[in-house]
Amino acid sequence: MKLNIVIVGFLMSLILGTFQANASSSGTILIVGNVPEECSIEVDHTEANFPLDITGGETATEVAQVTENYNAGGNYEIDIASVNGGLLNETATGPCSGAAANECVTYTVNYSGGSVGSAAIEATTTEYKGDTGTVAAGTSPGNSGEALTVTFAGLANGLAGLYLDELTLTIRAP
Repeated sequence: MKLNIVIVGFLMSLILGTFQANASSSGTILIVGNVPEECSIEVDHTEANFPLDITGGETATEVAQVTENYNAGGNYEIDIASVNGGLLNETATGPCSGAAANECVTYTVNYSGGSVGSAAIEATTTEYKGDTGTVAAGTSPGNSGEALTVTFAGLANGLAGLYLDELTLTIRAP
């Protein structure tokens, strides 16, 4: 029994001695935090101004409030794409060919100090052109709420019906 105690004691001193041999007079810890990247856009339409006055026209009428969220550093851009090539189309007659003056309304979008008219839309991709394909640009961190407005002349001889276009706003790093 004495021999077992001596052996156990010897083994314990070896184990404790090993841990003590690895001890240091200093230690290091790395403290890390993270901010997730945010690159998003929220578009809330302005109900109070709908429906738009097709026959009378609109001047800088707010149709949406846009909030940009961007914290990735550097610049970002906002692209706008149109389903109908930047034309308000009378829906009952089908796609707007532009040939029938009483079926289509050309309009201008104004956003964040930028302005894009129907003539600046590329028909094949229906994306707004421009120097960089953007309507607005910002600098990180961006988190703003701005009005998106439309302007167009009245269509006094317009066909009865619903005129519409769908815009898609996309935020991206250049």
